[in-house]
Amino acid sequence: MTRGWNLRQVYECTVNTSHLIGLTGNLGSGKSTIRKMLESLGARGVDADALAHTAMQRGTPGWRAVVDTFGADILTFNGRIDRQKLGERVFANADGLAKLEAITHPAVGALIKQIVRDAPEPVIVIEAIKLIEAGLHFWCDAIWVVKCAPEVQVERVMRDRKMSEADARARLAAQSPLEDKLRFAHVVIDNSGNTDATRAAVEQAWRAIHPETARDKREWLFDLAPRNAAPPAEPAAPVVTPQITHVAPPPAPAPAETPPTTHVAPPSAPAPVAAEEETSPPVPVWAKSTLFVQASPTVMPAWASTDLNVEVRRARRSDLEALSVAIAKL
Repeated sequence: MTRGWNLRQVYECTVNTSHLIGLTGNLGSGKSTIRKMLESLGARGVDADALAHTAMQRGTPGWRAVVDTFGADILTFNGRIDRQKLGERVFANADGLAKLEAITHPAVGALIKQIVRDAPEPVIVIEAIKLIEAGLHFWCDAIWVVKCAPEVQVERVMRDRKMSEADARARLAAQSPLEDKLRFAHVVIDNSGNTDATRAAVEQAWRAIHPETARDKREWLFDLAPRNAAPPAEPAAPVVTPQITHVAPPPAPAPAETPPTTHVAPPSAPAPVAAEEETSPPVPVWAKSTLFVQASPTVMPAWASTDLNVEVRRARRSDLEALSVAIAKL
């Protein structure tokens, strides 16, 4: 669905391919502070939370869906949604937040697309606490994550939302783990310190932006991509230092294919090689005597049964002398 646009019009028109920054972080981390700093540097800022207010204005389809889901008692006397009452109702049950997001995310997403289509600025920053969960990060050229010390977060939530400490801690505990956002980050800004340190980190990351490398987002902006389908861009590799350069993780090595098991018959035993003719002198007769064989502890040759007296009588005198020497050596 192209909302009145045909494919030829979409691809022939000049669409602003701005460098899109997705700015996210948990409650009380100071995302709005970072967004305003980027705006002062020339970026177009988009506040998703403010757009959620717009999507739930009295009389809109979003307003009707919220009232039908959470009850008319969340309304003020003039029919507007009381956000404090809505928050209490949402966090009172486990699936309340999921129900609210199912209503607001599509409406906010449509408003963001309209802003990005029309914005002339080369850099646009979208501040959204649910940037990852809503799938907006798929179309961002860079993901910036803002982090903060937990105690500073508690103080900010108590101050900005007029909450007690117990309520502030309970609200923060309901947030998704920051690590779920950090693993998509190209830039991480620590906003725990003073404003000057934060501004220096933001300006350093800003100088590393190259708007001309922005991706073509027409499929997303004109609803040409299948709904809920991720574009071909790969997730970003986390970088803990404030720099915009994308360091893509090396592709995982393909698993080695296990070769099919082939049963190979063991090689047949080699044919016995005929012993070469010995070149050593012939074995003397005395070596075959019964007395010499009996010195062997194991094998008794057949010729050992020859009568010793007969063999000795037949031997020459020289053989008898050699035999006496051999016996002496045993």
